Amino acid sequence: GGHAEDDDARVRDDDVRSVRSAVSSFSAASEVSVTDAAAGATGTPEVCGVGMRLTNVAPHRVVSFLPNGPVGKCEAIEIGDLLVAIDSVETKGKQITEVRRLMTGVEGSVVELRFVGLRNGKKETVSVSLNRQPPPKTAR
Repeated sequence: GGHAEDDDARVRDDDVRSVRSAVSSFSAASEVSVTDAAAGATGTPEVCGVGMRLTNVAPHRVVSFLPNGPVGKCEAIEIGDLLVAIDSVETKGKQITEVRRLMTGVEGSVVELRFVGLRNGKKETVSVSLNRQPPPKTAR
């Protein structure tokens, strides 16, 4: 009966896989360093975003951004602003994974973001075109 062993191996494989995917979704920081290394090794342009964190659940609002990142430097976007479109693709009802995929691209490429936020007590639409940039390398 060699079959039982095969089944065991398969189950073990699946366990490892599900654990691994759970871990990777939590450790965004380690993922970033992996892509950095890969980009450095192959010389391909780095895939990156605009230095902004959003809420994981729709509606996607700005939680924070890097002061020296593209979003921080443009000075038009504020914490709490609602992201409504990326390159004219509506973000309403989209999963955060899809939003992140739309937001990221090759370093230096342009992404157009549209937000709705309160300015002086009034709802205003803010559109910005930003160049994607990798986050600054921090010495740890």
